[in-house]
Amino acid sequence: MSKNTENQFTWGYLRARVGDISHVISAREVTLTDGPSIGTRAIEVNVLGGISTLILIDRGMDIGPAYFEGMPLHWTSSTGITHPGLFQDHDWLRSFHGGLMVTAGLRNVGPGFTNDDEVQPIHGRFSNTPAHEVNHTVDLDEEGIPTLTISGKIRETSVYGCNLLLKRSYTFKVGSPIIILKDQIINEGFSEVEALILYHFNFGYPIVSDTSELLIDSTEVVSREKLSGDMKSLSRNFTPPEEGFTAQVFEHLFSDVSNSRTAGIWNPTVAGREGGMGLAVRYKTEILNHLWQWRMLGQGMYLTGIEPSNCGVQGRNNNGIAAGTLIKPMESIETHLEVVAFATLDVINTFSQTLD
Repeated sequence: MSKNTENQFTWGYLRARVGDISHVISAREVTLTDGPSIGTRAIEVNVLGGISTLILIDRGMDIGPAYFEGMPLHWTSSTGITHPGLFQDHDWLRSFHGGLMVTAGLRNVGPGFTNDDEVQPIHGRFSNTPAHEVNHTVDLDEEGIPTLTISGKIRETSVYGCNLLLKRSYTFKVGSPIIILKDQIINEGFSEVEALILYHFNFGYPIVSDTSELLIDSTEVVSREKLSGDMKSLSRNFTPPEEGFTAQVFEHLFSDVSNSRTAGIWNPTVAGREGGMGLAVRYKTEILNHLWQWRMLGQGMYLTGIEPSNCGVQGRNNNGIAAGTLIKPMESIETHLEVVAFATLDVINTFSQTLD
């Protein structure tokens, strides 16, 4: 008997096998209806052979819970998803739900501050800002593979303040365990503005476990807390949950120059499945020229943050400067990131190749 060599993820192959394309890839707008999340708009994404997730429209179009082959990839905090209407400037941590990715910015990354007439919470207001002009469409790519695109806009502005518009898009493909994220930040004001952005990816259990391995080829690791000892070794040390664990933040430095980098975690012995599983982020470095790691191995707060950014994580100083990216009026910057879930290490080796 001859084998069918046709790509089983093309619509040409799938069309006769399903009644509607939503059987293999779909985006469904939902509204959460319970507890602090009540009223929060989201898009439920399901993809054959891909990552299923919840895009949180009312939370900056960040990525909420995410699953691959039934396994959670993300970390969930005790707050759960909260409606942005409950957010207060001094209480960002009460709305930090986790999920696969939270965006920090666009006017602060790190501790909150008050500067002249400006008040900024921890990690800024972006992740508590609802998106507008949100759209989702399913089309076929050039190879005939069903592809879902979700897009929307998030604006950070105030009277007498800045006017920054972020255009965000996600791409999902049938048969691909990859989420493609592209952002464009436009300065629609009339003065030069410093934009700060950090992509706070939260890798949770069972990706993170005492058997996990950090996949970052950095040559030097610097501790934000100025800890003593071998920081490179400490940053790669995964332990069981520890009582009273204190968060540690590291910056990973590289000796080479590359237009893209990959950072991830591989766990060779994932609970509940045969074999291992990993998760990685690949990103362009033209704008995202920093890579931070949040090592948080406490009880109930058991995760590792992988955080590409264009700035430091100490918040803006008294001069309002945090070494972000200055954008002139009506000019813009763009970022490109991809998240991949994988069950064998050879996938990550291919994925680590330079982004186009």
